[in-house]
Amino acid sequence: MIKGVKVQAEKKEHKWKIGTIILLFIILFFVLMALSSLKEAVTDKVLVVPIEGTISNSDEGLFLFGQSATVPHIVSCLERAEEDETVKAVLLDINSPGGTVIGSQNVADKISRVREKKPVVAFINEVGASGGYWIASGADKIVAEPFSITGSIGVTSSYLGYGGLLNNFNITYERLVTGEFKDIGTPYKDLTEKEERVLMVKLNMIHEEFVNVIAENRGMKKEDVEEIANGLFYLGKEAKDLGLVDELGNRERAENVTKELAGDDELLFVECKQEGGFFSGPSAKMLATFGYYVGKGMGDTFVKSDAGSAFQIR
Repeated sequence: MIKGVKVQAEKKEHKWKIGTIILLFIILFFVLMALSSLKEAVTDKVLVVPIEGTISNSDEGLFLFGQSATVPHIVSCLERAEEDETVKAVLLDINSPGGTVIGSQNVADKISRVREKKPVVAFINEVGASGGYWIASGADKIVAEPFSITGSIGVTSSYLGYGGLLNNFNITYERLVTGEFKDIGTPYKDLTEKEERVLMVKLNMIHEEFVNVIAENRGMKKEDVEEIANGLFYLGKEAKDLGLVDELGNRERAENVTKELAGDDELLFVECKQEGGFFSGPSAKMLATFGYYVGKGMGDTFVKSDAGSAFQIR
């Protein structure tokens, strides 16, 4: 009887020791996390802002596969960089085929304000095309991987038309509108010549603005930018020869350039993290990148008849 009680006591003591050890490990983990956060808060740093996937003003319309670089998050990171005195420079880590016109422009405008206080470097990892390149062009320096996808300065407008399919099933589109162009771009009917001309005017306006921004940001002549603004993508090596990027190199080279501009070799690189999409991951990123090759260019311009004309560049 006494022996059984002794065994039970030893088991309880053993469990208590294990529990204490686990608790100590948990406490140690949180202490280390707190010290790490404290070090990050007081140490001079470079804020790394990832711009990965489609540039979007909101989480609405996130692609099922891949990531979305939401503009509110990017702008929040840039505001942090602008206000935090310990942030001495910003590194934009870009892997994006573009996104909405307004979103790309909003990010580029914010970068311009940050540059008034501290240097900004853009690193084009795999893809920095269309809106992604628009954003990169606003940096003090652009470093690109030699075989990255850059440029793609141009605008396309495309959508799926269901008119023929509806006719095959004897389904008609009953057009009831109060304005001649209210349903312009609806997929349920073909574009008229007049509607096509109207849309081309809008696209040309966006294209011209894109060219003007690149020319100003890169210190290039407008006619030189217009010559290469044909929607074609360029490899990093080609982009450097054309003046679209400053240097060729990997992430390490981009970090070195950032430290050089900041004048400090001891800066800590801290990432301003963003949550991924539902199916984010290597294969999802590959699918998102592949999207570029199937004709995204500066980006498809989707015209939504239920909200007038809403442009999206990818």
